[in-house]
Amino acid sequence: MVRTGQGSPHSGRIGRSSEDVAGFIRLLTAPERDRKDGVNILDVVALTRDLPDHDLRRGQVGTVVEVLAPGIFEVEFSDDEGRADALVALAAADLLALPYELAY
Repeated sequence: MVRTGQGSPHSGRIGRSSEDVAGFIRLLTAPERDRKDGVNILDVVALTRDLPDHDLRRGQVGTVVEVLAPGIFEVEFSDDEGRADALVALAAADLLALPYELAY
């Protein structure tokens, strides 16, 4: 599944409760061992295999923008100028979460 030039179909959501926001913050800051599949929304990930149909190569870096189902993620890949190049639905096995720490 590839969509170019379009935002996520869920990008128009508004009106989140404070409990939703708190849960989202806990999810983002959860230690890796507490995360299901080791991948979560907004994680920076690398491909573990080539995807020639989408012109994507092993090691290419993207961002998880949506959890589509348990173990299935929508990942956005960008060009060198930061423009969305492809949105692809991928299994957790196809992704390697790249570690990072939030700078405060």
